[in-house]
Amino acid sequence: MGEYVFDPLKEPKKSQEAISCKPKTTAEETTSQGSTVPVGSFGIRPDYYKVLESFSWVPKDAFKIEDRSKDTVFVKGVALRSDIVSKNHRHYVDEEVLRSARTLRGTAFVVNHDQSRIIGHVEDSEYEDGALEYTAILKKNKPEVQMLLNKDPRVRGVSVDADYRINKCIRCGQEFADIEQFTKHMHEVEKVFNFNYEPHGIHFKGLSMVIEPEVPGIEGTSVIPITGGKP
Repeated sequence: MGEYVFDPLKEPKKSQEAISCKPKTTAEETTSQGSTVPVGSFGIRPDYYKVLESFSWVPKDAFKIEDRSKDTVFVKGVALRSDIVSKNHRHYVDEEVLRSARTLRGTAFVVNHDQSRIIGHVEDSEYEDGALEYTAILKKNKPEVQMLLNKDPRVRGVSVDADYRINKCIRCGQEFADIEQFTKHMHEVEKVFNFNYEPHGIHFKGLSMVIEPEVPGIEGTSVIPITGGKP
């Protein structure tokens, strides 16, 4: 929900997902900059619950299962929204997120886009009502999962990791496989210097729990434990 952008003053190491390092890759959407958006528990604004989380595609008995085992917890949430522009200037159009939604299934669930911090996996995913919704299985013995279960406010939401094939110019419709050529086109042909990227051919590679000081770059993401058949 865009790239995972390191703040060089805080994290001097190189990120393969950073926008300047890997043009066609997006770890969506985490930024080290502060957020002025008010959020509630699990990184979601309270007014988003009714709007985003319908989960009509999930089997009716799915949420009756509190835990798949004594060592895991079942969670659900919103991974991405397509009707807003991310902090990394990515605009995900409905049809592209719809086409790619199921590629999130079976991918790793990590912390702050750190592939060495795997805490579970995405079990299922679907696009519905402008949101990429998901269910996942997380490991209870991970400290970050305990933070979630204890409603620690430092858990701010989630962020997707994704590749995409092309960017599309929203002015002329031309498609670019290379982000530098796309940027050059916007600057030199369209004479636009403040623009958004429109990824097409998206393939989701994973999901990340976002924990402070990072914040999601897409408003309204969430990770919600299912307890007693209800979130």
